[in-house]
Amino acid sequence: MPPQEGKSQRASRRFPLWALTRNPDLRVAIASYEHGVARRWGRTIRDDITTHGPDLGLKVRDDLAAQHEWQLAGHEGGVYAVGIGGALTGRAVDLLIVDDPIKDRAPKPTPPRTGNARGTGGPKSAPPA
Repeated sequence: MPPQEGKSQRASRRFPLWALTRNPDLRVAIASYEHGVARRWGRTIRDDITTHGPDLGLKVRDDLAAQHEWQLAGHEGGVYAVGIGGALTGRAVDLLIVDDPIKDRAPKPTPPRTGNARGTGGPKSAPPA
């Protein structure tokens, strides 16, 4: 899919929220190229639960509710957000989401075309001497 088509909204926001409604003990980690990007998704999911908690049957713990790390009240589940290269060592994770691991990914350059306008011909050869 092209950029700005909602991939991150689906993968990093809606899917973890849906998964936590199905299993509130699910430990989710979101990794991105930069910690601030991953933290934004952690904050957004947390805010969704805070806003719609009664309808979802979920509540964020008051004592563990930071943007980058929060847990559900009465459950083991929650979200931990980290930048690529950040520390996940020693953390139990049930669902790992890697969203935009490379900043400003550029498309692969197209190799130069060879041959004539009709698409025939092979590699260009040296002119006769």
